[in-house]
Amino acid sequence: MNKLLPYIFLLCLFLSCKEKKTLIYVGGIPLQIQVADSPGERERGLSGRKKIDGGMLFVFEEEGIHPFWMKDTYIPLSIAFIDRDGVIVSIRHMEPLYENRLYVPPKPILYTLEVEMGWYEKNGVNVGDSVTVRR
Repeated sequence: MNKLLPYIFLLCLFLSCKEKKTLIYVGGIPLQIQVADSPGERERGLSGRKKIDGGMLFVFEEEGIHPFWMKDTYIPLSIAFIDRDGVIVSIRHMEPLYENRLYVPPKPILYTLEVEMGWYEKNGVNVGDSVTVRR
């Protein structure tokens, strides 16, 4: 069953994201997110925005070491690196417009979730918590 979790997660996202927005649960806390699941959407991310509404979930085709940076991003963000089973393996804070630094996950991941800086702490979300989609 554990091997099916990533596919079930992606299927739920696909079925519930006609406009690429959906409700997910992060450590049991509901969060409205946008989904970036194509190379162009992932590259663009939250660049150029002055505010964030909820969060942005980045979905990769393959598990791997996917680094992030803050080029043209004006919002201070926190990022959770999430493994193929939907478990948060690392949470990092990212400063706006800091192009010279890469934020690299500690191990291969399949997803990342960017939110306003401090959201994870404010909501009691920690490494080891799960990210899920409920229908």
